[in-house]
Amino acid sequence: MCGIVFILGFYATVFRGQKKMGIFWMIFSVGLFLLETKILIPRLSSGVYFYQQSFAHLSSFSGLWKHLVSYDTFEYVVLVFSPLLLLSFFNFP
Repeated sequence: MCGIVFILGFYATVFRGQKKMGIFWMIFSVGLFLLETKILIPRLSSGVYFYQQSFAHLSSFSGLWKHLVSYDTFEYVVLVFSPLLLLSFFNFP
């Protein structure tokens, strides 16, 4: 949900010219995401977070960048969007 709010804030800032409102929602969504994932979820869960070992490499910028530009990620994006001939990438606002 925080990602959707961030994208809507980005859209309002860049394409609608509502910079103050858009930047507010982008900062708010990032802050809420960090609050939920770094404070609330660890305190409310009773055990070790199961997926933490799978995604620990994404916590650093270099690990995230390596994941985004890897061949596996590219292949996944192609497999997800190819049934619709990548048309969603051509519908600009």
